[in-house]
Amino acid sequence: MNHNIEAYLDGSLDAEAHAAFEKQLAGDPALRQAVEAARQVREDLSWQAVEQGIGEAGRTFWAKRDAQRRLRRLLVLLAAGLLLVATILFWRNYHPASTTPVRTPDQPGQPAVPTPGDLPQQTTPQQPAAPQATGKTRKNRLFAAFFMPYKDASLEPSQRGSTEMAPVERFLDHYWNDRYTEALALFETLAVGDQSNDNLLFVRANCLLATGRAAEALPLLESILRNDRSRFMAETRWYLALAYLKTERDEKARDLFRHIASDSGSARRPDAERLLAQWK
Repeated sequence: MNHNIEAYLDGSLDAEAHAAFEKQLAGDPALRQAVEAARQVREDLSWQAVEQGIGEAGRTFWAKRDAQRRLRRLLVLLAAGLLLVATILFWRNYHPASTTPVRTPDQPGQPAVPTPGDLPQQTTPQQPAAPQATGKTRKNRLFAAFFMPYKDASLEPSQRGSTEMAPVERFLDHYWNDRYTEALALFETLAVGDQSNDNLLFVRANCLLATGRAAEALPLLESILRNDRSRFMAETRWYLALAYLKTERDEKARDLFRHIASDSGSARRPDAERLLAQWK
């Protein structure tokens, strides 16, 4: 029976055996408990390797990420300053200050030289005003400013680039190295039990957000939040709020950001406060 449970969780049963096992599972509470216990053991084992690297790297990772965020914001401010200077220079070059020439008395016998004041005035067509940023554009900018795929020491692969890595470790290796499209393709080849693991689904949702597929990431994050069995529950709320923002579910996004901003124990509280302030 244990062999059948393992094969069922691996998705390696043929259609007939799978249907028979599902039928037996529906009528046997003890078997259902055994399957759930085996699935939990597999989840624990699949994450044991990636947790071995937690140590000093775990303490330094957040400092490194905060430094990256500060540098990113500094670059944004610098770019805004350069844009402002360029706008002022452009305005001055194409709108020079007007000067009124002094008209000298006409000399006897000389025809009067008309001055600009004597000539018919020509009107210069006004330039159309620059289009105002739409609400969608502002929200896209907020998403881009505050979204960064989640990474901590527990997600760093223990074997970098090894051909002997397990499928889950190769999936995490692609994610860790910002190869999000390849990670999504590899996820589809994982065992059935791994594809239902909420910790791995959280990583997959981040890949979808990073590749512009927020509408697909949103139901995954909602499901993880409902199940309440992932180690990334606190982060799930933050990324779900960003998914709401990206897909223009404004009311849900604001409510969730406000909930995070009011949680004194949330590491995302400062980010939520800044985002809400910029959204106004």
